[in-house]
Amino acid sequence: TGVVEVVPGMAAIALFSQARLASPGESPDASLAFVIETTGATIVVSGTIFSLGDELRVQAEITDVVGGRVVVALEPVHGPLDDPLAVLEEVRGMIMGVLVHSRSTTVDPALLSKPPTFEAYQEYLLGVENFGGDNLASMSHFQRGSELDPDFIEPLLWIAVLHGHLGDQAAAMATITSLDENRERLSPFERRLLDWLMASFEGNHLRELAAAREILALAPGWGPARYITARAAMAVNRPQEAIGVLSGHGLPSHAPKGSSFYWGWILNADARHMFEDYASELDLVGRSIELFPEVLSFRGRQAGALIALGRVDEALTVVDEVLSTAGRGGNPGTVMLTVSRELRAHGHRDEGLAMARRAVRWFESHPPAERSAGRWREDLAEAYYDAEEWAASHELWSELEAEDPGNEIALGWLGVLAARLGDRDLARRLS
Repeated sequence: TGVVEVVPGMAAIALFSQARLASPGESPDASLAFVIETTGATIVVSGTIFSLGDELRVQAEITDVVGGRVVVALEPVHGPLDDPLAVLEEVRGMIMGVLVHSRSTTVDPALLSKPPTFEAYQEYLLGVENFGGDNLASMSHFQRGSELDPDFIEPLLWIAVLHGHLGDQAAAMATITSLDENRERLSPFERRLLDWLMASFEGNHLRELAAAREILALAPGWGPARYITARAAMAVNRPQEAIGVLSGHGLPSHAPKGSSFYWGWILNADARHMFEDYASELDLVGRSIELFPEVLSFRGRQAGALIALGRVDEALTVVDEVLSTAGRGGNPGTVMLTVSRELRAHGHRDEGLAMARRAVRWFESHPPAERSAGRWREDLAEAYYDAEEWAASHELWSELEAEDPGNEIALGWLGVLAARLGDRDLARRLS
């Protein structure tokens, strides 16, 4: 796999035989200890192979020699006695899955109900890598991972999250319900993940935070545990907790192109902004831009921190620079909206209104094909609102809600607009 350096099998057998011949009266464990000491091995795969009738059975376990503990005892694998290679290949895939999982994530394999096969875990890693960049590709990899190993739970949790991101709430809930119906198959760690996911989809942020804290306690070194705990803390207005959870943890120094691994940095910056620690926010965003120069969301946060610190001219320069920057994770229009809101929040109403109108012009200047995308239209509808063009915003949000009846985002904005336009009864009904 390239994840671990493996002692060649014949070399290990030769050393074991050498030890047995040198000390025939000692136990096999003593001979194994000689092999470990000679090779410098830190992980040992051992087990038993036996036949029962016309069936071959293999029971393997993986031991952390340094920590002095069994990492995982694999479920017995059995198959036809006349096809031993097929049985050994299945065991090999399970062992590789445990090793690659233990080296590429800080979730202890012992926390899982069943460690994944190597092939399934490779698909899972590709799904994580594409998440947030190419969600359709991400979905395909997670589905393939689940097909290769139906007992591997993590891809199913990500599939539910992706269905939510892609707007298919029914499919998301169907996946969650299926997992909940088989809750007894899950490990305590996986049950907490499911509880967190259910609370997140239900919008119960206190339960979401409670489940996330339990996940973090079980897997404190796992980056996603810190992210979901901080995200839930932010949802219940606890930015200081979010900062404490994220600071120095879960913030990778690099990420594959197109990945969403920068989200932890964004959440950390947002928590500092909410806590009004604008100087440390600006410092964090500066480091984020060095690591992820193509992510435009950071430029909006950079400008927001500058405005909060009274450096408005520098913030406006950031906007001008973004107009000539190609990137992802936002666009110049959304950066302008961030700046517009920060200007208003810090006493610069007229400048904020002018920036919102500039954002409207930027969105409207693009070709109709580009402007027809759902997310683009939502951004334009928000720009109309911030520019105080209430009627135009209302018209666009109404179109979006008609295309997707019950869309809570659209209904929320329509309620706010109803209040703005003086229709309190409609605002209350939508509420």
